[in-house]
Amino acid sequence: MPEGVDGSIFHPYLKFQETRPFRFLFIGKSEIRKSITETLTAFADEFGNDDKFELVVKSDFFRNPTEKYNELNQIIKDLNCSNIKLVWGHQTLLQLSNLYRRSDVFVFPTKAEGWGLPLIEAAACGLPLITTFYSGHTEFLKDIMSSCVAVQYDLKEISCPEYQEFYPAPDGNFGKWAVPTIKDIRVSMRKAYDEYSILSTQAIKNSEIIRTKFSWANSAVKSLEVLKKRNLL
Repeated sequence: MPEGVDGSIFHPYLKFQETRPFRFLFIGKSEIRKSITETLTAFADEFGNDDKFELVVKSDFFRNPTEKYNELNQIIKDLNCSNIKLVWGHQTLLQLSNLYRRSDVFVFPTKAEGWGLPLIEAAACGLPLITTFYSGHTEFLKDIMSSCVAVQYDLKEISCPEYQEFYPAPDGNFGKWAVPTIKDIRVSMRKAYDEYSILSTQAIKNSEIIRTKFSWANSAVKSLEVLKKRNLL
């Protein structure tokens, strides 16, 4: 059963008209699975302190948030890039939707997802996507590949202690996930910038597909159909 997105909140309309750098946006928990450190490093390597570009990172974590914040903030400081901005902690739905609408490209080179809520919200807002094509989010990406830049990756065994703690495998087989390199992400970010005009035009069209096909109402209908087939309703 698919999850959904609220098209009345996450949409490409009412975009801010403002003078600012070309903005990449990342939204996701501060964990290895999201490839957040690789994304930061790739941006720093490709765009450095060029004031024509900016990376905004919205992140948090549900356990030891202060420790996680300090770790992530230190990584950003070590990269010595004044054009990387960190937004930490709770944001309202309006604040989140405005983050999307104030950005140009959404970058999310995740190693694995059950669904990928920030990714589908970005798509609903009409942003081109930089992401891996692997696991749960392929369910909706396959309909909008024309506005995506696919990040190359290698499938590798999951060895992350944090992930293994949250998703225990009694048999010791934690499976594999998609591991992009910093170079893979860097190449994809440059491609998204170079081809932005084409990708953005297509992303606005694709947002209609996402907001229609993956509305929460449609998700509810499909969920009811599954429950009926299993004689649970």
